[in-house]
Amino acid sequence: MEAVRIAQTWARQSGEVFVRFRYAGILGSIALATIALQGLVLGAEVEQTLEAAAVSTALFCVIGYVVGKLAGWIVVDSVRVRMARELATRPRKPRRIRSLSDWP
Repeated sequence: MEAVRIAQTWARQSGEVFVRFRYAGILGSIALATIALQGLVLGAEVEQTLEAAAVSTALFCVIGYVVGKLAGWIVVDSVRVRMARELATRPRKPRRIRSLSDWP
């Protein structure tokens, strides 16, 4: 399956593998900043705020990892389907046989 090979190569080159880590880092950072800002605005205790921030960061990192993994799967599957459709509609060129080693 040429389309699958092309999609896998494209995914590796585009960094699809690291999408889940990007999402985890972004959501975790947003959670940390939000809880820290909330504790600052409300005048909460530092220990309590840091504990809540650590828990929310860990939780949102896990959520971001799962969402990023799903996003990566969706992108790779979309590319695979599109490439398969394009390759199926493309007319095949006849192969030139230049020597006996090229013979199927």
